[in-house]
Amino acid sequence: MCREDEYLPYMTGYEKRIKPNALPENIINNFDWKSVLKQLRDITLEYSRRDKNFEKIANMLNDAIFKNT
Repeated sequence: MCREDEYLPYMTGYEKRIKPNALPENIINNFDWKSVLKQLRDITLEYSRRDKNFEKIANMLNDAIFKNT
């Protein structure tokens, strides 16, 4: 059974933001950035059905994905 503080910690008021240079080097080198960008693009495309401003963001993400392949 989950303790209260283990359940969806990213939705609590105790967010902790870290700077990219604070990440361990092995995480940075092995992280699949392209996959994250694709997921973010898919999410913005979903939101663009309700708000056309997100379509521009999705296009920007698409450009970033294709430029870095």
